[in-house]
Amino acid sequence: MKPLIQFIALFILLFSGQSFASGQDKVGVLFGSFGDVDDPKSELRDLVHRTLTDPDVLPLHPWVSGGIADLGWFIEKRRLFAEYEAIGGASGMRKRSQDQADAVAAKLRTQGIDAVGYSGFTMTFPFVSQALDQIRKDGVTKLIVIYQGAQYSKVTAQILFRHVRDYLKAHRDWTVEAVGLRSFSDDPRFSALLKSQINESLLNDFRDINPTDICIFLPMHGLVDRLVREGDPYVPQLMRVVDDLRATYGADRVFYGYQNHDEIPFVGWTQPTTDKALTTVAAANCPGVLINGAVSFTVDSLETLYDHRIDEPARLVAETRRLGKPDPTVVVQPMLNLSPDFVEFMAVKSVEALEGQGDLERL
Repeated sequence: MKPLIQFIALFILLFSGQSFASGQDKVGVLFGSFGDVDDPKSELRDLVHRTLTDPDVLPLHPWVSGGIADLGWFIEKRRLFAEYEAIGGASGMRKRSQDQADAVAAKLRTQGIDAVGYSGFTMTFPFVSQALDQIRKDGVTKLIVIYQGAQYSKVTAQILFRHVRDYLKAHRDWTVEAVGLRSFSDDPRFSALLKSQINESLLNDFRDINPTDICIFLPMHGLVDRLVREGDPYVPQLMRVVDDLRATYGADRVFYGYQNHDEIPFVGWTQPTTDKALTTVAAANCPGVLINGAVSFTVDSLETLYDHRIDEPARLVAETRRLGKPDPTVVVQPMLNLSPDFVEFMAVKSVEALEGQGDLERL
């Protein structure tokens, strides 16, 4: 009877929302996403190819997706190289990601949890499998997997979770319990963190402009319309955040646009694009514009360092000049990265995940 009793106890532990960690567990916190590159000449083509041939990104026959990837690289490589050159040649995302994981793990250790931070990516090195090799070597028995974005989507967090599951299936001898934090977009504490960050900039970064006259622009990851129609929760989660910010700052002051970077012809994507949205912002008579990408980004990458900091401010100013208006004061807020408030929040979410709380997925 003893094995049966143990099985029943384990079943209750896993599915009752109770803690899946004990004081003797070694806890790993794995931060992951698609990833980014630091040497575009040697790394970028592989990143683009892996992304466009992933079965969840483009659910096509490998021959077809491979052809699309080759064509996409041929069309976009010059622009991509120019963008990396504009940000200094490297995104630094790898180091920032590991720094995030280390900071959250350090915070957990202050609470008596034996925690170590890791980072791993689905489309570039260190790959998820490489991170998991080290995690297994380190003797981790409880693993929390966190996607580097607040929302869940089939083509973001789910791909990260898929890579973890594939590794666990290939290493069944590893005694580890793994859970994925699907999202934290609807957590009121995330909303409070965003508003605190925005409020600080509204009060301190715009000289001689009344905070109530400043517009807020939210650039966000784009998504294929097909996934939205199929019930992917990403866009509804985003829009709940946007609606909350509009309720706080005014619907006429908060704008958003989608960065549809992987857009291909004849496939519909989320709208409005950032270019279209910035045209609307330029026409809205905003003497100051605050750009905050933290709704769907948590760490700097090419998309934040180039799009948010360089391209979007330039497009906004160009459009206001085309309309014959004075240049607005544009402030781009830094990503969350190692913000103490964000690190504290992710540590709290990690503790709650260990206790079976949150938007979790068993891996």
